[in-house]
Amino acid sequence: MAPILAARYTSSAGAISIGPRTRYDREGGSLIVPSDHATTDTASKLASELQKLLGPGQVLTEPHQIATYRRFFAIPPRPRIVPAYPPGAPALVVRPRNAEDVVLVLQKAAACDVPVVPYGGGTGVMGGATPLEGALVLDLGAMNRILDLSTGDLLATVEPGVVLGDLASAAETRGLLFAHDPWSQPIATVGGAVETNGVGYLAAGYGPMGDQVRGLEVALVTGEIVSWNGAAKAPGPALWRLFIGSEGTLAVVTKVIVELYPRPETRLLAAFRFPTFADGFQAITHLRASGLRPTMIDFEEVDGEPLRAAADLYLAFDGPVPVVRAAASLAREICRAAGGTNRGKRAAERFWVHRHDTAYRFLERLATSPGERRWQNVYYANVAVPPSKVLAYCAEVVDLARQHGVVARSFGVWARPEFVSFTLHGRTEPLQDALDATLLLARRLGGSIEYVHGAGLRLAHLMEDELGSAAPLLRHVKHLLDPSCTLNPGKLGLCPLS
Repeated sequence: MAPILAARYTSSAGAISIGPRTRYDREGGSLIVPSDHATTDTASKLASELQKLLGPGQVLTEPHQIATYRRFFAIPPRPRIVPAYPPGAPALVVRPRNAEDVVLVLQKAAACDVPVVPYGGGTGVMGGATPLEGALVLDLGAMNRILDLSTGDLLATVEPGVVLGDLASAAETRGLLFAHDPWSQPIATVGGAVETNGVGYLAAGYGPMGDQVRGLEVALVTGEIVSWNGAAKAPGPALWRLFIGSEGTLAVVTKVIVELYPRPETRLLAAFRFPTFADGFQAITHLRASGLRPTMIDFEEVDGEPLRAAADLYLAFDGPVPVVRAAASLAREICRAAGGTNRGKRAAERFWVHRHDTAYRFLERLATSPGERRWQNVYYANVAVPPSKVLAYCAEVVDLARQHGVVARSFGVWARPEFVSFTLHGRTEPLQDALDATLLLARRLGGSIEYVHGAGLRLAHLMEDELGSAAPLLRHVKHLLDPSCTLNPGKLGLCPLS
């Protein structure tokens, strides 16, 4: 991929220097990132200027203030693309109060050639919000107002730092439903969910986050604030959708208009266990063929030999009582015909009650260890595959993993038959090779390399394959909107060093 940003490095014995203080070890293949805090002269001057313009409370430069932002999620120790600014300690953190503050920060940072990393709740697992060495982290958490919540129009207008769970609670008090409900709902933000086009537990019925967005306001590096008003239908291309899933590489989202729904009269939960993954997958495809649209589909293997272990399916149905009862009854018939055993109401409700436990464990880890999270030798893959090819794909994943000396297990489906998840376990280098092979296989079959978390840094090296003939177009759009490559360089494979 041809970089938009000119490479800035000098060669030395066995290593290259990247940015002011970071090196990449050619032989060891690892990033050498200093653990102590330091700022470049340019970033230090930028911090002083922004403190005068915004106030000292909005600009953080002290090591203890910055430490909580140094969370490197799922970043492999041997990057396939060396970014112009690798993961490391940011030089400063800025907490804007409004869109005008955001524009000011972007313009000043671009003029000083300091990269900007937009930051929401910090829960992203692909490195999209991972701080970069010497960068400015733009923490949007202070822009957390619910500006409007209309029961008549079924719309909410919010700032990007609003926590998903807070919006869900506010909607519920008005008799409405905000339907984006990922594992991270108690801590993730609306802006982050838009930037990754996240998928949640209710996506089977209501779609990913991007499907629930009706309008946006974004701040561009060029100094403009551009907005779309949330009209149900308008002529011309839906340009605002360009920023959904862009992971902070094209603009900074400063306002979001999301669609709400009437709170359902009832929600019915069900749980089934199938002898194998294939049996449960057959039930899921038959549910769709019958015209049923569950609110939730959560399906995953229980511990055991991959594709031969038992698998659990959790379903939810929303709506008027008679409709929900009829849908649930038909679902039970379909699941029984596919070999499923009804596990009962208690199992279903236990799953639903504990669906956010991972978020609370995440918060506990931050309280005890706010710094880095190291690379682990397990990877959670989430790919999209045409439903007709899912079973063959999963079987080939098992074979590919075995060929690379790693193990594939825990196959599952979330929300749609084509959204397939599994885990890979093994040593770092063969794990990375096996991961690339399995993800690119999904792409070759007509799917995608990721359906829920985005690509971030973790999968940046695969974005050229993912985008195919559209890759030059994305680079062109990036250059038009962010000619200095200020926003999130390296993420989505944009502005790499090599």
